[in-house]
Amino acid sequence: RMSMRDSAFVALQSLLSSGFGLSLGIEGGFTQAAGAVGSKVGQLLNRRRHDVRMLVGAGAAGGIAGAFAAPFAGAAYGFELIVGSYTVATLSPVVAAAVAGQLAARLLVGHSYHINLASNGYGSDGYAILALVLGVACGLLSVGLMRGVTWVERLFRQSGVGDVFRPIIGGLLVGVIASFVPHLLGSGHDAMALLLRNGWPLPMLAIVLVGKIVASALSLGAGFRGGLFFASLFVGSLIGKFFAAVLLLVSPNFVIDPLVAMLTGMATLGVAIVGGPLTMSFLVLEMTRNVDVTAVVLAGCIVTSICVRFMFGHSFST
Repeated sequence: RMSMRDSAFVALQSLLSSGFGLSLGIEGGFTQAAGAVGSKVGQLLNRRRHDVRMLVGAGAAGGIAGAFAAPFAGAAYGFELIVGSYTVATLSPVVAAAVAGQLAARLLVGHSYHINLASNGYGSDGYAILALVLGVACGLLSVGLMRGVTWVERLFRQSGVGDVFRPIIGGLLVGVIASFVPHLLGSGHDAMALLLRNGWPLPMLAIVLVGKIVASALSLGAGFRGGLFFASLFVGSLIGKFFAAVLLLVSPNFVIDPLVAMLTGMATLGVAIVGGPLTMSFLVLEMTRNVDVTAVVLAGCIVTSICVRFMFGHSFST
């Protein structure tokens, strides 16, 4: 059971936080609002608790599918994070909501995150090993990010600063960092587009990576609202591209496609923070239309999920 008023307030806070440049995404806001609509419909129809939960999952699925033009990823998000299980009874409504969300977004906005990848032996053992190593690395970094958010919150509580002043301090700190690293502002959609189109030098990748992690932890810890969905995808893509650049420095024999490394890092860090290995794997499949790359990414997602569960216990969303 979700409150429409509280959910609308959270969505507005997320919009303001991201709009002012805080290092958070708006996915948390609109999935909250979309889920609340499903909850309210279920309550008005006097449905059972299980049906209301399914409608909340359907709303969240439509939100994610519309945001990324990825109905399969949206449906998997609804099942893995909201409904909690796959059943025949819930399959049709959640998938239908995801397709409807994607079609509505296409009519209104018309954007797509499609990435062209030529077939290049991505199913080889080398890329599988890449996915496993990146999966472990992203799992370790995600634990650091999740603990960093908790540490910032604890630091603010112990400082004795009033709740109303915490966002002011957090916003100033993020602003100072962003004056040197503007790529960390907002959720990172434009920065991701720049990263996909341009080759960044290794020092710049490292600076943006560290800056984004610190800014995201400060933004959440200071009390701003928003999600880490797209932020985790951006950070993961930075890790993947950094990893590919380091391998090339170590030896010319370790040349790998930076795009594949980016996609693997994006999905594995997304699994660690958001949860849902199938969600992230489907997202890569719908972005690339490449089954070989998706198989590599899925292997990395599974390793990351096991690593985070062993070291941290659960994803940040959970």
